[in-house]
Parts: sequence; structure tokens; C-alpha cells
Amino acid sequence: MKPTRLKMKMLKILFSITLVITCVIGSYGQNEDEILFTVEGNPVHVSEFNYIYNKNNGDKADYSKESVEEYLDLYKKFKLKVQKARDMELDTIPELITELAGYRKQLADSYLTDKEVSEKLVQQVYDRQQYDVKVRHIVVRTLKRATADEIQAAKDKIDAIYKEIKDGADFQEVAKVKSEDVNTKNQGGELNYLSAMLPNGYYEFENAMYELEEGEISEPIRSGVGFHIIQVIDKRPARGEIQVAHILLRKKEKGKFVSGVKSTADSIYQAIQDGASFEEMVTRYSQDGNTKGKGGDLGVFGISTYEKDFEDAAFGLEKDGDISKPVQTSIGWHILKRISKPEKPTYEKVRRKLQAEIKKDSRYEVAKEQMVEDIKKEANLVEYKDVLERFIADQDETFYSYKWKVDPSLQGDVFTLGDKDFSLIGFANAAKQNTRKRLRFSKTAPIKESIMELYNDYLKDQVLKYEEEHLEDKYPEFESLMREYREGILLFEATKINVWDKASQDTVGLRNFYEKNKGNYVWKERADLETYFVKTEDVKLVKKISKYVRKHSYEEVMQKLNSKENPITFDEGTYERGDLEISGIKFKEGAISDERYDVKTKTWKIRKIVKVYPSKQKTLKDARGYIIADYQDSLDKAWVKSLMDQYEVKVNQDVLDKLIQD
Repeated sequence: MKPTRLKMKMLKILFSITLVITCVIGSYGQNEDEILFTVEGNPVHVSEFNYIYNKNNGDKADYSKESVEEYLDLYKKFKLKVQKARDMELDTIPELITELAGYRKQLADSYLTDKEVSEKLVQQVYDRQQYDVKVRHIVVRTLKRATADEIQAAKDKIDAIYKEIKDGADFQEVAKVKSEDVNTKNQGGELNYLSAMLPNGYYEFENAMYELEEGEISEPIRSGVGFHIIQVIDKRPARGEIQVAHILLRKKEKGKFVSGVKSTADSIYQAIQDGASFEEMVTRYSQDGNTKGKGGDLGVFGISTYEKDFEDAAFGLEKDGDISKPVQTSIGWHILKRISKPEKPTYEKVRRKLQAEIKKDSRYEVAKEQMVEDIKKEANLVEYKDVLERFIADQDETFYSYKWKVDPSLQGDVFTLGDKDFSLIGFANAAKQNTRKRLRFSKTAPIKESIMELYNDYLKDQVLKYEEEHLEDKYPEFESLMREYREGILLFEATKINVWDKASQDTVGLRNFYEKNKGNYVWKERADLETYFVKTEDVKLVKKISKYVRKHSYEEVMQKLNSKENPITFDEGTYERGDLEISGIKFKEGAISDERYDVKTKTWKIRKIVKVYPSKQKTLKDARGYIIADYQDSLDKAWVKSLMDQYEVKVNQDVLDKLIQD
């Protein structure tokens, strides 16, 4: 059977390639990566086998003798086919080279964003979430649509405040006078405990909050609302989340204070201590309409959700079922009951959720820019600004038009990245080709400013290309994935030539295979089945239709009994004995099923066997799909046998014995 397009695509990625890597190398270090087996002298190392064995067996990768030997047999056959593909020089076909380059580009892009940006940010947030941080801050606000002058004025103001504090002024006193956060200035800028991740636009704030030691003060930092100076007051292990229920007695009714609320709360608390049901007290006394019908349950919440005293009381409950003494908040008195204390989730449990949140946050773009800067350092970037300056000095306003041409005599390099020099003429050609951006510059803009923008884009592109080219060196799992892509494509092409195409195109071979294996392609007893669907609630009508169906044809049934009020629809097919469609009916002509009712569709179903056929031999045409599939399997086995005869496979038994963990 010739593979469908979907099947072909799936086979190209033979070993379920995925970006979620679980690369298990076992106990073998880089220098101890022994050879497990060779195919025609080409080695397969333990690390490669371990990687693919663990990846494809998952939780079942127990390294038992049976499991390892079974998978080794499969992998040897795989490598034999790959060896044949190379000998057929399939790896030199331009289309396959281009296809592999496309896979590599996609995978590299994912690595640059997921591995070098997203995963690092997720780990950063998760590590930070292990701690709560209490800070105070001073704010100078800026409007969302502030002009450059307004932003600069705010920056000058926060700089002056910062200097004042560095010169010895008390942080809290300055906050009370000069902070523009009306909610905290009277408390000296003090905020509740905070934990990562902070809302979008507060990444700098979060960085300072976690990087400063207790008592330290940050330099001015920017957020979505303006400029801040922060001081860390305290750091503690994260409280995490908790679930409590509460009884609420409000201080006010219709805007007026109620007397005796604290006394009533104390009485309820004492009643619970004496054995009264907390849930019953909620029903009788709680004035929280949102939770009263749920036993007072507030659900699961974390820090800074409720007022400090409420939060402290909730997290102060040591075990499930514990009851707090009455605690006062701005709205009244509460008695709390701990319902549960969820454990802090593991990294793997929150990784995907954090990853999705991070990609929506401004920190993602900040981290991408930082990644580029880190790569520059790792690659020992050296820039030759004098060469670029001379180039800029030679340009005029024609640079902004189609008329601009690159001088072929340009000399010198603009930068060196790793061991590669990038020429001035290379950058100039890139600028020439980037017409979309070059022609959009304002002709009144300084030429130096425009060229530097193009230069920085070019430099960034080359930095990312450099990193892509070195991913195999940096990430062993990337190298393993690329090997899977490469060998998967080769396997697909070799199998297509030696198995699939032969099976679908070799009519003589297919006919001979069929003749030799006729006994495998036999019809069981079959029956023609009619199925009637009646849309009605009238059981008597259904019985009438069923009785009529027994002795009349489809045409007669439809002509006499089909109506707009109770429409009948019809289906027919031929099925073998044992098929689900004819279960529950005697296998004989004229047999009819009981009426069956589908509650969802409000439809009755009546089935009738019209004709029965005896068992007989299937023709090649009848079973062509099955025969091609079996012929493919036969060809594949024969191909593997011929490859075993053609190529020498040597297994290092001592190394194999080390892998087995029976």
C-alpha cells in the first residue's frame, strides 16, 4: 500500500521527534561513551542508543534484558537501512538536502527561543517563586502617552530623590513626602509581600526586588507606571497557597457601624470550640453572600490576595480543620477554618503554564535581547567602528533611494564573530537588499542614524546565525535530534524505493504474492443489512413500522410509512459475521432486530438482514489494500535479510551486558 501524504510525513520523523527532550545518557561520561555496535565499521555509541531507547520507551525503559535486546534488534535494522541509503547516495539529493536544512532551521529557531530564552526565564520565575519579598518604594509616575520631555522630567525627578537618599535622607520619610503612590506613601512606601511573576511591565522591578539584599536600595528603575526606587525590607520562604473557609460578621450595615460585632464573633468562636459545626455557624451567621452557600469556602489563594491580618491568620493555621480566633479586617470580623494547604508544585508541573505566561510578558523580549548580547560575548565579538565610520562618511541622501549602489571597491571588515570575519561590502550588500527598511527612512533623518540601525539589524542576524550554526556543540540533544531528522529522511527515501514503490507498482510480484497467500484473504459469511431510522416518540408507530419492515422492501416501507411528522431515513451495507453493525440479530435472511432508541437524537433504529452470502475466496481486487500492506511487510523483511548479508554488524557484548539491569 502506497503511504498517504500524512503517513509519509510521519515516517520522515520516525522516532516521534519532539522539542521536549528527556536525554538520558545513563552512567556514561563524555570520555566513556563506548561503542555498542557497528554497521559496516560505522559506530553507534551507548549515548545514542540510550537516548533513543529512553525517548521511545518512556516509563517502560527499564533496561531489562528482554527490553534492551528487543530494541537493539530494531535499532540495528534501522541502522542497516540508513547505511543502505547512504550507499545509494540519497544524502546527496538536493531536494533532501534542502528539506533537512528546512527542518534544521525550524528546530534551531525553536532552540534559540525555547532553550536559550523561554526555559531560562521559566527557571528564573520558578526559583523566585520559592521566596516572598517585602519592599517599600518611591514612585514618580508617567502617563501612558507621555512625551519624551515628560518622561525626562520624571527621570530627573527620581534621580534627584535617589541622590537625596544616597546622601543620607530616610527612605520612609522621603516616600511620605515625594512618592506619587497615594496607596502607600503614608506608610513610607511599604507594600505587602510580593512574589514572581509580577505583572507585565514590572520585570525591572522584579529583578531589583530579588537581586537586592535586605536593606539595600535600588537605583531608579522603570515600570509601566513610571520610575521607582525600591528598598527590600524582608525575604522569607514562599507561603505558597492555602484554602480556607470563613464566617464574616460585617462592621457596618447600611453604612452605619454595628455594635457588639466582636462579642458576637467571640461567642461563635467559643461555640465552635465547644463542638458546634463550623458549617452550621456559617449558615446561621456569615454575612458573606458569595460564600455562605458553600460553607464559607473562599477557594485557594496566595499572598497579597487579602489584607495582611487576614492572610497571616490563614497561613498561621497549622493543619486542615484548624480554626482561627476572630481576626479583624477593614470590613469586619472573620473566623477562619483551614480546608487544605496545596503542596508547592514541582517545576515540571508548572513549566508549561509559566512558559505560556512568559511569552505574553515584556520580559520575553528583554531576555531575547539579552540572549543576543550573551552570544556576542561568547563569540568574542570584535567591532571595527572606524571602518563603519568611513563608510558612513562617504554616503549622501541617495542612500535613501533605489539609485544607491554599493561601491565594489569597499575594503575592510566591520566585525569578527568567532573565527569568521564579516566584510564591509557584505554589510553594504545586505543594506542594499533591505529596501523595505532603507527606503522608509525619512530623508531628513541623519544618515549615520539610519545606517547604524541597519548595521545593528545585520549584526543581530549574523549573531543569531552564528548561534544556530553552533547548536550541536552547545546542546548534545540538538545534535541527537538532527541525527534523527537526517536518518529519518534517509530511511523514508530508501524504504520508499525498496518497499513502498515496489509493492504498489510491481503488479506481477503482487499477483504472485496473492496466489501464494490466498488462504489469508477469505470472506467470512456476509450479509446485506438494511437500517431504518425513525424520528418519533410514538412507540406504537415504531412497532407498526417494525412489523411492516419484516415482510416488505425498502421502497414499500418508505412509500407507505414515511411522513413529515415522523420521517424515516435509510442506510444499507454489507457486513461480515461478527461485525458490530449486525450484532444482536440472527444471522439469516429476513431476521430483524429489536427496536433501539437513542435518547440524544430521539430516534428509533430498526435493522433487517436482507441477504446472506456464504464464505468465499477474496479476489485480488477485493483485498488489494490488505494484500499490498502484507506484500510491503514481506518485501521489508526480505530487504532486511539482504542487508544483513550485505553489511557486517558487530555488537560489543561486554558493553551490552553493562546496559542490562536485570
